[in-house]
Amino acid sequence: LRGPYCFIMVAMSFVPLYLRSGFSYLQSSLTAEKIPSLAIKRGCKAAAIADCNLAGYAPFAHAASKAGITPLFGYEAKLEKNESVLLYASNEDGYRELLRLSYLESTRKLVESDIRLPFDGLISVFPYRGGSKPLPGIDYVGLLYGLDPTKRTALREAYGTRLVALPLIAYFEEADLVLVCRKRFAQ
Repeated sequence: LRGPYCFIMVAMSFVPLYLRSGFSYLQSSLTAEKIPSLAIKRGCKAAAIADCNLAGYAPFAHAASKAGITPLFGYEAKLEKNESVLLYASNEDGYRELLRLSYLESTRKLVESDIRLPFDGLISVFPYRGGSKPLPGIDYVGLLYGLDPTKRTALREAYGTRLVALPLIAYFEEADLVLVCRKRFAQ
């Protein structure tokens, strides 16, 4: 089952990078504490959360440690122009940069100049939604939905960067879709 907003997480051999937890309020039915065990059941050795805040990091890290899975900490930075960039900490400096950006976003809308790329300690992914252009210095362009090979090649050449699979995962079981949609439309 696929839609423009959510994917069910099925057995996969890649690391799901665009995984939202319930800490992205009304956008996911996944709890940060359950994500690691669910990812292991799907054959993943690592999982990332990429919420619009950093609130889920502690419960996610504890659950990942307990489950023996590698946690990756991401942050979806929303920009002024209704675009976003996914940022993943690869070291302590990157984590501190996520804290800085999260704080800034709590006080005002982020602008492109707030996000300093390339930044040692951050891995940046631009979720390609068609027509939009990635920020200068971006590490990867993420494909939310499948593109045929000729379009992928054209996109890679146009942006001069690597592509990565980036399905948005907001629930694990088909029955959870109803919960997510009911919450979203009840707003």
